[in-house]
Amino acid sequence: MLQGIDLSNYQADIDLAKIAFDFAIIKASQGLTVAKMCDTHYKNVKRLGKLRGVYHMAEPVSHTAKEEADFFIAHTKGYVGDCIPCLDWELQDTSQVGWALAWLERVEEAWHTKPLIYMNASTVRRYDWSPVVSRGYGLWIAQYRDNQPDHNYDMRSAGNPPSSGQW
Repeated sequence: MLQGIDLSNYQADIDLAKIAFDFAIIKASQGLTVAKMCDTHYKNVKRLGKLRGVYHMAEPVSHTAKEEADFFIAHTKGYVGDCIPCLDWELQDTSQVGWALAWLERVEEAWHTKPLIYMNASTVRRYDWSPVVSRGYGLWIAQYRDNQPDHNYDMRSAGNPPSSGQW
């Protein structure tokens, strides 16, 4: 199992050389807004020779899947072919499986790469993800040690790996 980290504006001062990780997925956008730290984080992860991706945090109540996918595509053209795209599925109404699938399909068509979808274990278990699973989209599942901020990314005491449900 690979150990990955999520990088966004919250980790502006992170020293990646001091963290043990196999991959990082960097926030590129949310709704119709660009993430400020994306390019900086991306260059740092690439310089370390780590696997990488860029993600979009969905706001399915605020915009259509097409609007958000097109926004993500327009703002991530420079990363195509160098990393994997990902949909962060944890805000607003996580029951909209059709919205998530429409976003994944549109980004796959533009990137020629199957995106991952990121969510927590309770969201995996709560809804029928078979339309997403049957089309071969991978799952990046959240695992938290506790509800306290963890600035050293030491997950040794995080417990058992979360259930991946239909995946």
